[in-house]
Amino acid sequence: MFHDPHLAREAGVILLDEQWLAATGRDARAEAAGVLEQAGLTEVGFVEHDLGGDPTVLPGWRVVDETRVPLVGGHHLLVTTQSAVG
Repeated sequence: MFHDPHLAREAGVILLDEQWLAATGRDARAEAAGVLEQAGLTEVGFVEHDLGGDPTVLPGWRVVDETRVPLVGGHHLLVTTQSAVG
């Protein structure tokens, strides 16, 4: 799942065989988390710009791993692996 929808589009052909969602706000993340649960997923990745704070946690999920991915100009993405709670 991507916080910013354009990040998935920018990946181009490498994501054509993958399923992904974009959720840019709190309400959208809650709705997406419900979709993930209905699909029976128990683990997902969440990609966002690394602004140096705590990672975004999806409602009903917990962060089990995080990876910083370097971009140009000193910018980074933060990719968290999240596991469904319960």
